[in-house]
Amino acid sequence: MSNTLEATATPVPDYVWDDATKTLTINANTKTTFKGRTDIIIREVIIKDGVTTIGAEAFYGCRSLASVTFPDALQTIGERAFEECSSLASVALPDGLQTIGRGAFYGCSSLVSVTFGDGLQTIGDAAFFKCSSLASVAFPVGLQTIGSYAFWGCRSLASVTFPVGLQTIGESAFYGCSSLASVVLPDALQTIGNSAFSECSSLASVTFPDALQTIGGWAFEGCSSLVSVAFPDALQTIGGHAFEGCISLASVTFPDTLETIGNSAFEGCRSLATVTLPAGLTTIEYGAFKKCSSLASVTFPETLTSIDNYAFFWCSSLASVTFPDALHTIGYRAFFWCFSLASVAFGDGLQDIGESAFGGCPYVIIFCRPGLTIPDFPEERVVNRTVHVALTAFLDAALSARRPEGLMRYAMRNRLGGRMSLLVARASIDTNRPTLADLRQAIADIEHEATRRKIKGWALAKLRDVDVHEYGGL
Repeated sequence: MSNTLEATATPVPDYVWDDATKTLTINANTKTTFKGRTDIIIREVIIKDGVTTIGAEAFYGCRSLASVTFPDALQTIGERAFEECSSLASVALPDGLQTIGRGAFYGCSSLVSVTFGDGLQTIGDAAFFKCSSLASVAFPVGLQTIGSYAFWGCRSLASVTFPVGLQTIGESAFYGCSSLASVVLPDALQTIGNSAFSECSSLASVTFPDALQTIGGWAFEGCSSLVSVAFPDALQTIGGHAFEGCISLASVTFPDTLETIGNSAFEGCRSLATVTLPAGLTTIEYGAFKKCSSLASVTFPETLTSIDNYAFFWCSSLASVTFPDALHTIGYRAFFWCFSLASVAFGDGLQDIGESAFGGCPYVIIFCRPGLTIPDFPEERVVNRTVHVALTAFLDAALSARRPEGLMRYAMRNRLGGRMSLLVARASIDTNRPTLADLRQAIADIEHEATRRKIKGWALAKLRDVDVHEYGGL
């Protein structure tokens, strides 16, 4: 009988703890978590070759952890793996890593630098949520998805470089990144999620890709430094509240392909002075340009059929509007408190006007077809459009003979324009064409008003010399 010595391999433990250096070495894939451990204080983690997965909540709340070494073969960092590791200042992720799980580095408030590997495809929801010291990120070429809330509240984040192939930026992905000043979005991007860049208060410039089709609700809400936006031709939808509160936004260029401007999309954009709406637009939704206090001019497309409630509420600089014939509905308080509005011209297709649509507009005169009912609006300030054009042409010609301005222009300069326009057409509201009697009555009305207001001089004298027969053909 012979004695045979058989070699027995010593098993390698899943992890080794060195109390002297406060270093934890991970040797194998393990579901072990160090969350809530009070018996050890981990300052360094070394993850050895062969480990492909870091489990969920593996180092959750390890607040003294300052350094992590990742292996090249690592493929996945699990959900909340390093959440609240508040001493972690930098991480260099390997090229083999494909997925960063949900909340993986959530609340790592000291994290200044992250280097992403080339193989990364997905950054999960809230992966770097409230990493308030993170200064810049450059994403790898293969990244396709940035999850919802991924960089929410990263208030020090000043620079972001997106890869060409990125397809999705999730909801609130960069919400509250108040140091971010400029964004160039990648060519493949088709959708910007809801609130994706909301409250990025330093964001002054955004370059949109040609392929972009949808801007989600609240996407750039509260971006108070944003000065101008030029949308690409492929854009179809601007979501509700998308640019609400962008108080510096002075210029917007819309593509003709745009189909929808959502509720309150540009509400409170108080620097926006002029808007030319795109040719294909059919509806302006609830509050779309509400409280745009500098908005003085709006050009409506011929395709427009509906203006919803409060669409231009409190646009206090808006002076005049001309609606297309296709427009059939103006909603409740659509132009309420447009204090400077003096002239409104309706098209022939208008059928329904909401209550108080033009309430609180003290100077406005509405020019429309005979018989149209306008709720909560004084009947004496509704003028037959055809008659008004003829009478105005007559008086303008008569009163401008001696000087380049006549009584009508004088009245407009002195904020009497609404009253004078009313007097011009008062005698002719119910007729399709002014008669000589109508013209004489209009002149008499204006002369009476001028005398009452003590308007004297050449303009009134010229008015008294008018030969109405000369202009009767109008």
